[in-house]
Amino acid sequence: MCVNALTASTLTSRRTERENEGMARPLRRQWRMRIHVRRRHRTWILSMTLATAGWAVVWTALFLRRYAPTMAPELVAAWWVALLFAVPGLFLALFTVRARLIWVLLAAVPLFANASLVCLRLLMDEDPAVSALSGTTAERADSLR
Repeated sequence: MCVNALTASTLTSRRTERENEGMARPLRRQWRMRIHVRRRHRTWILSMTLATAGWAVVWTALFLRRYAPTMAPELVAAWWVALLFAVPGLFLALFTVRARLIWVLLAAVPLFANASLVCLRLLMDEDPAVSALSGTTAERADSLR
């Protein structure tokens, strides 16, 4: 007996699964479909969701800095908020990696997205254009006048 992935209470024997292999094409609609989402796929989705949320914080701060400078938060504050999303996303992306090549390639996307969020602070300190933007809100409002 094997346990169905959707409900632990439903038990089916492997013999009924083997009987479906030789089923004629018109009867394939009646074949029992085994629908289950793999745990690593859910972990990958959550990791990408966290990376997207982190980058949304950063890009929203940059958008506000450009079009509404009096309402814009500091870039460092936006980075700290984005870091709250990036660190768990980075750990989840590390747990997504498997030994197969396709999973290494798929896991590289959230790994890069979350790691780049973590390293974003290094770019903020070194780039003079970003450093010029990191003044106080009053200084930015005065520079636009």
